[in-house]
Amino acid sequence: MEAGTRFSLFRQSNAGRQSVRGTSVDGFLGTTFSLLTGLDLNLSLGTGVRYPSLSERFYTGTTGRGVITGDPSLRVERSLAYEGGVTWVQDRLFLSARSFGTRIRDYVERIEIEPDAFTYRNLTGGLIKGIEWEAAIVPRSGWLVSLRGHTLRGKDREKAALADIPVDRLELGLSRRTERWESGLLTQLRGPKRTPASGEVAIGGVVLLSPFMNLSVGSGLQVVVAVNNLLDRFYFETADKKTAAAPGRSLFVGLSWKPD
Repeated sequence: MEAGTRFSLFRQSNAGRQSVRGTSVDGFLGTTFSLLTGLDLNLSLGTGVRYPSLSERFYTGTTGRGVITGDPSLRVERSLAYEGGVTWVQDRLFLSARSFGTRIRDYVERIEIEPDAFTYRNLTGGLIKGIEWEAAIVPRSGWLVSLRGHTLRGKDREKAALADIPVDRLELGLSRRTERWESGLLTQLRGPKRTPASGEVAIGGVVLLSPFMNLSVGSGLQVVVAVNNLLDRFYFETADKKTAAAPGRSLFVGLSWKPD
């Protein structure tokens, strides 16, 4: 078992305005049970706090994302988070799955009050919940198959979508390693977002391919070559209304040296 606590003291101020001060005490509790050989159950519960940033409270002006008007009256976000998961480890197999949720009070959200004009407000509350999973399989010596992904949902108390919730994602990797080189391919499936929140737009899904190779040339010198977004897909990493498109196809070549 594990447990901990944290005391926080904060102060924010802006020229010509009254400063904001506050304190908080938070804590967490977690435990792990060994159910069978190699099979563990993990449970945890904790509280948290997030102070509105200086920009959220005080900044007013024009940015590349539009006109922003801060809100000095923003209250502190407080949250209660829980998580439960299982992990199974064998000689050539690793499996892990976790379910989690965070219930937030006074969630600070950026909202659009008119076209290209934004401010911040405290929602009465919200719930973010999701599942994440991970697996690694060694079918034979030198080979590795990996799988990981997550799905998340965020709603306020009126069941409207919360902003900045990541899209669903699934990653499948295949790699081969020898004494001198390692090569592989990472396939990423990014899901669409069809119910955008305030300040967001609907975006589509995409499939991304990213191959890589690491080659040892001797004397501790290694050459790294990787291609991101091999098929040059056009997509957006977030549903933010003002976000730029993600980078297209890119090539990375690097050298690393580690003394023998």
